[in-house]
Amino acid sequence: MRKLSKNAVHPHLLRHTFATNALDAGASLHEVQAACDHADPRTTERYLHSMGNLDNHPCFLLDDD
Repeated sequence: MRKLSKNAVHPHLLRHTFATNALDAGASLHEVQAACDHADPRTTERYLHSMGNLDNHPCFLLDDD
């Protein structure tokens, strides 16, 4: 199997981004759990640690002035 580069987009990254953004936008843990088809809520809770991390990402540090 070919090794992915550090910046490669892969399916898990897209799922992680979806779940993190949904929680960050105010979706409930249960809603995200259902959307991601997680049987165990503990799996979805892993995405809670990423909430707010995008606030410091260079792509989101644009000045509105």
